[in-house]
Amino acid sequence: MPGEPDDDDIRAQLEAVQAEIDGLDLENQIFEAVLQKNAALVSQLKADKPHGGAKGSKGKDAHAGQLTPAQKSEIGAAHLEMKKKEMEDSRKASEKLVDTLRAVRYNLLRLHTIHCLACWGVEVQRQSVAAAL
Repeated sequence: MPGEPDDDDIRAQLEAVQAEIDGLDLENQIFEAVLQKNAALVSQLKADKPHGGAKGSKGKDAHAGQLTPAQKSEIGAAHLEMKKKEMEDSRKASEKLVDTLRAVRYNLLRLHTIHCLACWGVEVQRQSVAAAL
């Protein structure tokens, strides 16, 4: 019938709403992770929360439970800093492991060389074996 939305229009609207819900879910997950790791930030947000009118008033603000853009930005920045620190710590640990593996590899190659020389009948001084260890 004319004037009624067809299935494609309804499907497009449904996909748009679903995309918005997915974005909000992701935003909530990020906020929750940051808030769990930053108890101080929770108390600051509670202190910054705008207070409504008189107690017991029935006309509550529809957006009272939502974060302001400034609060979202602050939470996002805190989350970013936390992730940067995690990445830096991980990089340092990885570099340390790589250095350890290089040292182990070097010592194994030295021991292998000494072993091969001994197998070929080349006399190896005890001092050189001790130095290899």
